[in-house]
Amino acid sequence: MKKSAPKKNLQIKITLLIFILLISVSLLVSTYLTATAEKKATELATNYAHAISKIVDSSLSYYMQHGHKTEITKLVGELSNNEYIQGIHIFDNTKEIACISSRDKIHKLTSEYFEEILKNVEFRPTLKIIKTKNYHFLAYYSPYTNKGECKRCHFEKDIIGTLNVNINLKQIYESTLLQAKKTFIVLILSSLLIALILSILINILVIKPIKKIEKGM
Repeated sequence: MKKSAPKKNLQIKITLLIFILLISVSLLVSTYLTATAEKKATELATNYAHAISKIVDSSLSYYMQHGHKTEITKLVGELSNNEYIQGIHIFDNTKEIACISSRDKIHKLTSEYFEEILKNVEFRPTLKIIKTKNYHFLAYYSPYTNKGECKRCHFEKDIIGTLNVNINLKQIYESTLLQAKKTFIVLILSSLLIALILSILINILVIKPIKKIEKGM
């Protein structure tokens, strides 16, 4: 029993060393994912805003040319029901809301929200991160110029309005952060499993052969 103690100690030391190394790697990965969660959330929100704006742009052009103005409101309402969308609005060239979803009409969003988006309306492609006491979202503004078929109904010389798409950054950030936490838990459990398997392998491939050599000697 006394002779096997040093071997057991060696097995424990190697296993602990490997486990510590794996835990260190897991902590580094988790720290990196957590630190970049906000940046990743902003990138996702930006891509999402651009994708939504393209859908609205193509649909708006079609509906306006064919005189289906009510369909635009329906489209905006359907898209606004997405969990990551804070709101979608279309402003005219005087910064008055020309199209609003039914969700906004029944005042589920506060005046604070509308004050912020109105204050930040731009008639040029713009991305802004808006953060208040109750809201944290990415606002995307995309202007509409008076050209082509638009000139039949609009007599403005240049800009006839702007599309505003707001993506809930807080919700995307929390989802990204949750994924980082899940990844850390998986890495910790994997580290424990790998350390256990290596401990068994060390015992089979190292400790037992040494014992056999000792007995032979």
